[in-house]
Amino acid sequence: MSFFRPTDTGTILMGPGDVYTILASSAETNGDYIALEALVPPDGGPPLHIHHDQIETFFILEGEMEITVGGQVYEAKAGDFVHVSKNTPHCFKNRSRTATKMVFTFVPAGDIEETDFSIWSKGEPELVLPSFCLTRNKSMRAA
Repeated sequence: MSFFRPTDTGTILMGPGDVYTILASSAETNGDYIALEALVPPDGGPPLHIHHDQIETFFILEGEMEITVGGQVYEAKAGDFVHVSKNTPHCFKNRSRTATKMVFTFVPAGDIEETDFSIWSKGEPELVLPSFCLTRNKSMRAA
């Protein structure tokens, strides 16, 4: 199914300070992928985690983001792209003083839209996802 998403019309998911806007939902792509725009404030971002059934990508639109992939730390800036393979521990953290905007995707879509991002603990990347995420979102596991 083809579709057009006008600016500021996607469903919004809230994280602990992060704001995620769905650009392409699982239903709209027949489960092939999901694309989200993220606005991540200073110190925002999820704890270290793994997606066993999905590839995740990040494209930085504005600002900077520290992205850890399998022990490698990248200082990503506007225009940079990061690919995270299945079963690879990863996280991202905005260590700058301004919000960062990025687009990220999950391939295939899986059940990412069912994740309650707001329950992630704030803190350092070594924190793990709470058990609620582990049972509700089958494709995401603590690292």
